[in-house]
Amino acid sequence: MSVTSDRVVLVLGGAGTVGSGIVKALLDKGFQVAVISRDESRLEKLKQFLPPSAGSRLHTLVGDVGSEDGAEAAKGDLLKRTGKVTDVVSSLGFSWWQGGPPHTQSLQELHRVLDTLLLSTFTAWKAFFPLVKDNPNGSYTFITGGAGERLLMPGTGFLTLGAAGALAFALMVRQEYPEVPCKLNEVSAGREGGRLGAVSRQSGGAQGTFPVAAGREASPEKRGAVRGAGRRGRSLLGNLRFRRQVQASFQLRKSPSEPQAPHGRVLRGAQGAGC
Repeated sequence: MSVTSDRVVLVLGGAGTVGSGIVKALLDKGFQVAVISRDESRLEKLKQFLPPSAGSRLHTLVGDVGSEDGAEAAKGDLLKRTGKVTDVVSSLGFSWWQGGPPHTQSLQELHRVLDTLLLSTFTAWKAFFPLVKDNPNGSYTFITGGAGERLLMPGTGFLTLGAAGALAFALMVRQEYPEVPCKLNEVSAGREGGRLGAVSRQSGGAQGTFPVAAGREASPEKRGAVRGAGRRGRSLLGNLRFRRQVQASFQLRKSPSEPQAPHGRVLRGAQGAGC
């Protein structure tokens, strides 16, 4: 049995536009991949997007990680199915929001955006981080983006608030848990040199900027809405070099005898992509 086939990677948000590209890349490399979604139809669309040969290594289940009770229930169901989780990739929330300037929005809409982008990131992390944190060969990787650092375009303010919260949470976790055996990583998608790219730093210190390409097609509405910000509905894991960067976040390990380096902040150079 290969090393990758024995690893079970939970991709949170794996049925989405970004997450589906991550799922496909990991399956292509031989990993077992688990995906949880509230919407069974999205899981079916994911299966249709993937090659039939990946079916035996793909574990899908219906569940809601957006609440503490829901995330715990989903964790229990997942462990019954797979027996373990060795790595987690967190790519939760929608990739675009352009509802208008803040003074035109309701408190209810702000709650919805924060629930989707920030609070679900917390509730999922609280449930699934304990599964990997004590594993020196395990990892927890947050996928973030440029929307958390600046206003991408007029009318996207709430997206910035939610994405900034998710980004701050990822950075906080890396600094609050410097001694955990598992790797804590953040991969930031963005625009570098006029093309979509990603900046990443792993807990072991590696970093770099990589181009990205299309994964599962976004909806026509989303493709039109994001065109002004440069995303064009693209996913993050279509390009081989970027696949390697995210895969490296849980493939490249220190030997058990090496001291654990503290987790550091991601170096940010990319611009333009959403959360």
